[in-house]
Amino acid sequence: MAPTQPNSSRKACEAFFTREIAEIRDFPGTSRVVDARNEMANTLRERLSRDGELVREQDTRQWQAFFIPPVAPHTRLDELPGEDLKMVFSASDPAQTRLAISLEENRTLKGRLEVNENTANANAIQYHHRMSLIDQQLKDALALSRQAIANVSRTARLEERLLVLEEDCAESRSTVASLKLEIKTLKESHKSEVEDLTERLEREKVGRAADSEPLLVRIHELEEKVKENNKMMKDNSDRLTHLTLMLQPLWRRMLLDAARKKIYEALQKCDWKEVRAEYSPDGQLLRQLRAKDVHLTRRALELIWDGKTFRAAGNDAAHDAPAAEVRLGVTSVGGSNREAFDDIYIFVYGSAAEIEE
Repeated sequence: MAPTQPNSSRKACEAFFTREIAEIRDFPGTSRVVDARNEMANTLRERLSRDGELVREQDTRQWQAFFIPPVAPHTRLDELPGEDLKMVFSASDPAQTRLAISLEENRTLKGRLEVNENTANANAIQYHHRMSLIDQQLKDALALSRQAIANVSRTARLEERLLVLEEDCAESRSTVASLKLEIKTLKESHKSEVEDLTERLEREKVGRAADSEPLLVRIHELEEKVKENNKMMKDNSDRLTHLTLMLQPLWRRMLLDAARKKIYEALQKCDWKEVRAEYSPDGQLLRQLRAKDVHLTRRALELIWDGKTFRAAGNDAAHDAPAAEVRLGVTSVGGSNREAFDDIYIFVYGSAAEIEE
């Protein structure tokens, strides 16, 4: 009998203590059955100890072990058949152990019978399906045979029609040859007319090119003008963006000043200094404003009261305007003040504040 070939690098083992499954583990295929038996027995002992039963390690060595399928203790696990190895341990009652073994063998046999029954049912379904396919194929073959018989008679009729068509084609070839000869004659007779027409078209083409030259020059000028306008619009857009960014801190400063004005007017004070002298930025001022129907958050009141960073940024924006923007401010002044602003601009920037074209 040939030796059993190893069929797996690892083998699963189930350990039973009487009828209770205690552990399922994988062992290397090179392990011996006796080594797996000892480790599983120790595992059962530890589990029983956790459940409150005192079991000594030397007691597990006296346990009787029965293997399913039956196997010699020194057999390697990878030499076993395809199914996993089951171990049934018994401490004292061999009859109870044999009962557990019988129950486990019956369960395994029942599982195999169920698999065989499912396989037989699947085979029967597959057989009926194949028979249906064969029946359909026979019906299709019969239909094709009938179609072939009908095609034979149709082929005879087609052959007769083909002979008629061949005669018609011979007549058509003769007609085509006559038409080709007539076309050749017409081409030769009208050759001079075609050459005259071609020459006229060339002269008209040259004349139109000369007429369109001033138009092309004008189009080029307009394109250059459009480019200049686009560049001017882009410069104006960039200047407007820069001016907007520069004025944003100033607008925030103006907002804070306007808020201070509304607060001292609501409190019936002459100016903000009186408010700072009488109140402090705590709950007292907040409650007083709410009594006057002025609803502000605590953070908003803190910014209005102090806001040094935003106020300083507004001051910087008011004093750091570029010369081009200051020039716009000077040229927009009217009346007798214009001359004075011109003198100030020349004093600061060294040139007159003239409007850029």
